[in-house]
Amino acid sequence: MGEAAKQIASEAMRLSGAARRSFLEASCGTDDRLRSAVERLIEIESSATIVGEGARRASAPERTMPSSIGSYRVLDRLGAGAMGVVYLAEQQNPRRRVALKVIRPDVLTPELLRRFDLETRALARLKHPGIGAIYDAGTASIDAMDCPYFAMELVRGSSLEVHAADLSVRERVHLVVELCDAVEHAHQRGIVHRDLKPGNILIDADLRPKVLDFGVACSLDTDERATELAGTVPYMSPEQLSTDPDIDARSDVYALGVILYELLTGVRPHDLSGCSVAEASAIVLERDAPPLRRIDRSFGADLEAIVACALSRDPDGRYTSAGSLAADLRRYLGRHPVLARPHSSAYMMRCYARRNSGIVAAASIALLTLFAGGVAVTWQAVEATRGWTLARAETERATAVNDFLTNMLSSADPENTMGADLTVRELLDESARTVKVELDGRPRIAASVRSTLATTYRSLGELQAAEAQAQAALDVCLETFGARDVRTAEAMQILGAIQVERGDFDSARTMLEDAMVLIAEHHGAMSSEAALAMNETARAYHAAGELAEALDLWTTSLDIARKTLGADHRQRLIVLHNYGSALSSMGRLEEAEAILGEVAERRVHVFGPDHPQTLSARSMLAGAIQKQGRDAEAVEHFRFVLGARSRILGDTHFSTLTAMGNLGVALIRLGQLEEAEQLTRTALSGYRERLGPEHAKTLIVMGNLAYLLEDQGKDDQAAELYRETIDIRARANGGKDPETWAPMNNLAMLLQRKGDVEEAALLYEELLDLCEQTLPADHYFTALFRNNYGSCLTALGRFSEAQAALEDSHRVLVATFGEEHPRVLKSTERRAELDRRKRSH
Repeated sequence: MGEAAKQIASEAMRLSGAARRSFLEASCGTDDRLRSAVERLIEIESSATIVGEGARRASAPERTMPSSIGSYRVLDRLGAGAMGVVYLAEQQNPRRRVALKVIRPDVLTPELLRRFDLETRALARLKHPGIGAIYDAGTASIDAMDCPYFAMELVRGSSLEVHAADLSVRERVHLVVELCDAVEHAHQRGIVHRDLKPGNILIDADLRPKVLDFGVACSLDTDERATELAGTVPYMSPEQLSTDPDIDARSDVYALGVILYELLTGVRPHDLSGCSVAEASAIVLERDAPPLRRIDRSFGADLEAIVACALSRDPDGRYTSAGSLAADLRRYLGRHPVLARPHSSAYMMRCYARRNSGIVAAASIALLTLFAGGVAVTWQAVEATRGWTLARAETERATAVNDFLTNMLSSADPENTMGADLTVRELLDESARTVKVELDGRPRIAASVRSTLATTYRSLGELQAAEAQAQAALDVCLETFGARDVRTAEAMQILGAIQVERGDFDSARTMLEDAMVLIAEHHGAMSSEAALAMNETARAYHAAGELAEALDLWTTSLDIARKTLGADHRQRLIVLHNYGSALSSMGRLEEAEAILGEVAERRVHVFGPDHPQTLSARSMLAGAIQKQGRDAEAVEHFRFVLGARSRILGDTHFSTLTAMGNLGVALIRLGQLEEAEQLTRTALSGYRERLGPEHAKTLIVMGNLAYLLEDQGKDDQAAELYRETIDIRARANGGKDPETWAPMNNLAMLLQRKGDVEEAALLYEELLDLCEQTLPADHYFTALFRNNYGSCLTALGRFSEAQAALEDSHRVLVATFGEEHPRVLKSTERRAELDRRKRSH
């Protein structure tokens, strides 16, 4: 049967579509086993990776399996690719099983050595739970030739197609979202996979997709760009098939689109079976993929638009990154408007209605009443005069605002103040008192002035006064312009941003989401104004601890900002800054460091080293560095930021207090406790006075002080302060911020150290429950807490639970921090301690 199947498959590969089906039916008849074998051979052939200008396929000849390679004992042969063989092997220290990839002696050429080296270096740059991790690399003698190899994580699991077969449409989409997250990690490090396909994806034991085989990956670095034809034909983008030298991340986006299409429909977008590269290229370049709803009407327009955008023949028409595709898929899953579709008011209202059916049902009654009493106007007449009227109104408003602010500043002249110098705060307070009197009857001017006062108060850290002015501005806008006017939306944005800093996250999120929808309606969904509105909404999600939602919004906001604003535009840098902050919160620390470093460097160029925005970026950069264990390096940044803020803003400004708290934490970790205590207590006192005892920032600094007291050996004082912080967190909005959970973890560790292991275990369980409700499964906070819990379970003798907790958390810690990070080394010690306890039990 083998030879017959090969011959039939070879003939069938020359045909396609109906002609191929007819040929197979005639050739195989009712022999189901033969038909299955032929179809499998066709599938293997059409899914094979090609490498090289001539599109040569290399098949690995059967050969004797070596007993060892380097220091690894070979156990089995797992598979072979175009240039390498993968073995199951055992590493002695640490003792574990690995996948060992070795370049084949029979294809050893300088070009393949270069490509193997590129794959090794690419994997070394990638640390993500959705990508197989590399452990080691070297050279070993095989058949009297020095052959390179690398050892990587052994991934056991099911294939993507098998796992997805029993999933719903939404579950399949979520699977692709996780896959996009892993690919985006590679893109952020300048690596394009070029061979994404189901065969290079496994579903691991945690039911998470894992991307494998970077054998034909290319670097976006100019000196390492690959120009040869490489990939798997059905999943190759049009530019790959045409050997365009400017391959970028959008090529992988196309492959992700093919995978998504195939998972949803069961077929590929184009039938390229049996086609040469030239024939495949012609088909892909000339034909759009059949729309999803042509195959199944149940998919819906949103999902169809997302897939079509990912599969655009023109790279400029595609999502710019895997992260952008993931963000739009998450919007689809959350029933939010997707960017792949034009954002008409009607469409956005339908999305809102799907999310908020109860609210919309009530609102529709009011809307019908409004239309019943409406007054008809002539549309043409309105449009004919609209531009001139708006221009005149804006000029008058700007002139009036300028006059008011000029008068406000002139009031600070010593001649008008009897020789006394007014502070900025006193000047603002006086202006706030006079705005109602001087601008009575001029609501448009009053709204603008109050918004300006609110923004200035906010910059000074006077949040209560800022909120009062912002609310007054919004009230004027609602009364004067109505709820759907863009000026009302802008006032909502200012108020929402202040509410975020006040810790009123629920009100802020509602306010900013409504403003975001209005601004997208007025300016367009792909405008810079819409990007900045998304940025503010993302801040509310981030502050409330909803990190994944915040990151999705920032990803989209950044994509739009990159297209609409210059590289050094201050608003684009704000979005980039916040995106880097989100990555840091999500544990993607190397990416965060790179982005925040870029922001800090650009802001130095644009604003100078002491500008508040430059200092903010440098502070966030220091935080990302500190989380990676480089405390001494972080201290240098924090000291600079504190010195500059103290000099420019004063010692009581909340930005200065934040710098004190950050430096205090870094000094605690370095053991410089005396200076750390002074800074931490000053920051805590300032936060309590300026923000209140229940604000997230106050809770964080309280936890830091308790940690310092514990380091000083004052366990009882530390425990009391930990408990106070935990009690406040339990009833405060600020407690939704994962940063405020550290006191629970620290108290549990203190209790365990003092022998109260049962109480410690209960605290860990409560803490992990919070994590599972809020954070992604692979967040490093969860891993740190679970690793500590594993140590606690070991102390309790609950060995099987301890094993699961330690192994699961260790994997995430390694992926986040790398093998040599102190937290990872501590985890390794705990696993060894568990083994010792189990053997002695």
